[in-house]
Amino acid sequence: MTTELARYEPQAPAEYRARILMDPEEAQELDQRLRDYMRAFLHQGTDYGTVPGGGDKPGLFKAGAEKLLMWFGLGFSNDRDEIERDDSGQRLGVTYRCTIRNAAGFTVATCEGYAGYDEDKFYQSLEAAQAKAEAKERYWAAQDGRAPNPAKWAYVMEYRAPWNTVLKMAQKRALVGATLDATAAAALFADEDTPDASPAETANPSSPPANPRARGPRSAGEARKPRRSDRDVIRDELDRLGVTDVSDRAVLIAEILRLDDVPGNLADLTPRQREDVRKALESATDLDQLRELISDGVIPEEANSDGE
Repeated sequence: MTTELARYEPQAPAEYRARILMDPEEAQELDQRLRDYMRAFLHQGTDYGTVPGGGDKPGLFKAGAEKLLMWFGLGFSNDRDEIERDDSGQRLGVTYRCTIRNAAGFTVATCEGYAGYDEDKFYQSLEAAQAKAEAKERYWAAQDGRAPNPAKWAYVMEYRAPWNTVLKMAQKRALVGATLDATAAAALFADEDTPDASPAETANPSSPPANPRARGPRSAGEARKPRRSDRDVIRDELDRLGVTDVSDRAVLIAEILRLDDVPGNLADLTPRQREDVRKALESATDLDQLRELISDGVIPEEANSDGE
């Protein structure tokens, strides 16, 4: 046996070259499995849904993102990264960083999500809130063929969402973004967050007239447009939020009104209850925000009233 030491000659590292890990058949099978899973286990209106500006692709919601991660065997952590404050120390916004890891603990994807009071959905000054309320009232007054009611905007107050709502939105944005990256689902889903729109713009994609009187007086032969009922508005708002299933609509209405029994249809509700449901739906920009408003108690308690 020799006792001589062998000299180690380091080898030059091989040049890295990107390579495809799956053949076309495997990639096609994975894509089809994801689409089949979406149809089988993800529920429209709860896990995904139509979002304004999302095009043909549905938007992925927080609940759907959690199901996708569970199906792929991935875990995640959502950590607060930064809180922005003004000169007086008041909180302005928050950023969360979502990290997704596989079973071995390796990071698969990361994404940051921000939410703050610089967004209209979380904060509106007194002037902005009244201007939006006035634009909405003037728009519907023009549609109904009546004079605008100044009381609809004169008593509107400054709006500032609860801080907890801002936190949840930042967490949700980080989670959804990281999930789309980790599962390669961006081809199937759009980001559910879209630019904010005023209530009047949400009701009608085209900009409403700033002053309906500029249309001129109604001619003698022009028909008066019928006033939209609360039932029609509720159906339109549920479509906007992506809640199309009849049973899902009934459950959501019961949550808004805090009812123990799910209503069979809108005709089972009192006029006051239908009005409360309409106001609740119009106050939310998406389904997740509506559920947050319900859970945070922002939806008024009068919604449970049976009065006329």
